[in-house]
Amino acid sequence: MACKPDGIPALLLSMIRALLLLSCLTLGAFAAPAATPPNIVFILTDDLGWSDLGCYGSPWQNTPNLDKLAGQGMRFTQAYAAQPICSANRAALMTGRTPARLNLTDFIPGRPVLPSQKMIRPQITLDLPLEEQTLPERLKPAGYASAIFGKWHLGGGGHGPLEQGFDHYYAGKAGTTPGATEGGKGEYDLTAKAITWINEQPRDKPFFCYLAHHTPHIPLAAKPELEERYSKASNPTYAAMMATLDDCTGQLLTALETSGRSADTLVIFMSDNGGLSIVEGIRTPSTSNAPLRGGKGCLYEGGTRVPCLMRWPGHLPAGKTETTPIIATDLLPTLMAMAGLPVAENLDGLDLSAFLTVGRRPARDTFYWHYPHYSNQKGFPAGSIRQGDWKLIESYDDQHLELYNLRDDPSETQDLARTQPVLAGQLLTKLNAWKKSVNAQPMQGPNPAYDPQATWNLAKPDQQGRIQLHASNAEVLGTILRYEPNPKKNTLGYWVRKEDQAAWDFQIPAAGRYQVTVHQGCGPGNAGSLVHVLVGNITLPFTVQETTGFQDFRPVVVGGADLPAGRTRLTLAPQTKPGAAVMDVRLVTLEPVK
Repeated sequence: MACKPDGIPALLLSMIRALLLLSCLTLGAFAAPAATPPNIVFILTDDLGWSDLGCYGSPWQNTPNLDKLAGQGMRFTQAYAAQPICSANRAALMTGRTPARLNLTDFIPGRPVLPSQKMIRPQITLDLPLEEQTLPERLKPAGYASAIFGKWHLGGGGHGPLEQGFDHYYAGKAGTTPGATEGGKGEYDLTAKAITWINEQPRDKPFFCYLAHHTPHIPLAAKPELEERYSKASNPTYAAMMATLDDCTGQLLTALETSGRSADTLVIFMSDNGGLSIVEGIRTPSTSNAPLRGGKGCLYEGGTRVPCLMRWPGHLPAGKTETTPIIATDLLPTLMAMAGLPVAENLDGLDLSAFLTVGRRPARDTFYWHYPHYSNQKGFPAGSIRQGDWKLIESYDDQHLELYNLRDDPSETQDLARTQPVLAGQLLTKLNAWKKSVNAQPMQGPNPAYDPQATWNLAKPDQQGRIQLHASNAEVLGTILRYEPNPKKNTLGYWVRKEDQAAWDFQIPAAGRYQVTVHQGCGPGNAGSLVHVLVGNITLPFTVQETTGFQDFRPVVVGGADLPAGRTRLTLAPQTKPGAAVMDVRLVTLEPVK
């Protein structure tokens, strides 16, 4: 066998080279070392849902620029916010530390204690402490100039962006009147100011541009012509806002390309938490995070899993869909490493630079959340741990446990806590140990003003023991189904996809048998859909009946179910749809059988 001068056989050397090339191709990575630190453009959205972009499954074709960005870089399918709420996650992004360690676990200033809440929440830090080193402060030794455009929401009065390491701050407006040159949340103004600042930066120094949009936080507002264009969307205003956000992102990316900065710039696009999936003001629910359960303000996947895109030409793989879980606290140590800086100690996030550039997967399989608050979105105070494919949620309100296998059940519909008590106990022990290690603040104890009759997030029995599940309180799991509010309709309508579902959580005071009735309407020629009512571990099938119109509601008794005491979930899951729509639903009732 012929040898090279260094003694390595030529055939063996060729094989090694081929294997190295195959390894790089398999990882989808370029692994090109950076001669200089990259510019960083970080676009953060406000309440953008996991499935709101075309590249994540949205059917509305209103995000072509972001879909293109995904094709030019990496798209993460299991990226997590550090908290299902804004200020807490922003603090994690800025510091690389978990919200529980910062005692900043809710939005600032937080929700007041109400009579409907059984427990008293802990007192949170109302400003990001100045002793915490933020991302722009960490980047300064590498020569970075830093600017923020948009939402800060981490304190004021000496705790604003300029006091926390940013060189430039432009707040803009959280709400604007839609018109020819502006959307409903000041998107174009913020984008224009960011582009101007970027173009002013010298070529021999890196910059960090943090564009923190107010979009698509409520109140929802968008250009009327865009609302008309997307009139068939489940929420036309929201779809129009996505189009505006996408247009602004396209403008910024074009500006980078025109100025010749694209190759030197790492672009990150992310949401601060899950999308708003319940009624909270006009034109809401904003969106559905389906197939994920829940949304903003809760520890189900729809509240914590977020869209995340990254592009750095020649350094990150292009067109790669990445399933490895990552979390918001990883951003700071990763950017420090990419800037050529030693990664700080005492951080909760990981440096993912080797993972992103050469595919070296992080040695981590466990993630934690601590959210000791009742949210405006009906979320309950809880802690959560994800270890591998398993996820445990511990309610601080009533101490119930929920256990899910995210590989087999990403929608978190099959609670396995009762059938897997040993595993649930092991995960709970590990969650409690983590909370102790970060000095997580517990609930402050029972609420002395608690009123058991007050409504919170769970439907409760009336004086006759009957539980009423109203359309306005449904969690919509789908892309077209929507709640159509009063005064016109007060119904779950536009049920034109059999894949769309609706669900409610409620409280059973005592074990017993309940008769389930669906108050449905279905116009002539559209009857016959087979719908499964999933309640507890029971399936009750029924066939949708014809009425004089979709707004002519008739009670249909679908059967009886023996239900245990405690928290229960009911889901309407269509199986067939022979007509134009499944049905409209105004109410579902569960009446105790004496």
